[in-house]
Amino acid sequence: MAIALDTTADFSTTASGATFSHTCTGENLILLVSLNMIPTNDCEGVSVQYGGTPLTLLGVAQTEDKSRTELWSMIGPPTGQHDVEITMTTSTEILVVSASYTGIAQTNTVYNIRSGSGKMVDSLGIKSFSKVGGIAIGNGVVDNPNSHVTTLYGTQVRDWDYTGNNLRNEAISAQLPFDNDNIAVPNTLTEKANYAIIVVGLEGA
Repeated sequence: MAIALDTTADFSTTASGATFSHTCTGENLILLVSLNMIPTNDCEGVSVQYGGTPLTLLGVAQTEDKSRTELWSMIGPPTGQHDVEITMTTSTEILVVSASYTGIAQTNTVYNIRSGSGKMVDSLGIKSFSKVGGIAIGNGVVDNPNSHVTTLYGTQVRDWDYTGNNLRNEAISAQLPFDNDNIAVPNTLTEKANYAIIVVGLEGA
């Protein structure tokens, strides 16, 4: 079955945690939660839960103390509406985005993770990848809500784009098999910003 975006949700606050609801539907699911923050006082995520079950931290990218993104995942989340619960080490400005996908392999799901960051840049040289029948998702955060990716390439799709608390979280996906030496996720911004990005490759069911 083809991989497809299921649903997304977002929530922003200034606190040491957050709770909001997300609804998963369909089959062969994965739930991704992007936790984005301005990491003053070394703030980071302690735990992310969905329906009371912990998610797994896939990767972290951070630009000094200016912007940080964490990508958490759950393979085979329960369908229906459940709460996403975030716990942080300290209070900070955060923007959380949850996204579920259908058509994802339920074993050996993640095959590659890359990350990159830059301070006051308008592009990053991060490379991406994907496999036949899989998907590559580039999840990035900037600390300037006016700064965003301008151009998509080929069959790439903008899966989500949310702003809150002086942050912008955007994700681009690609389902074509890209060589490791090709830039598969667009990374040119409209304005300079502190930029952190995580790229993850997922197998299709």
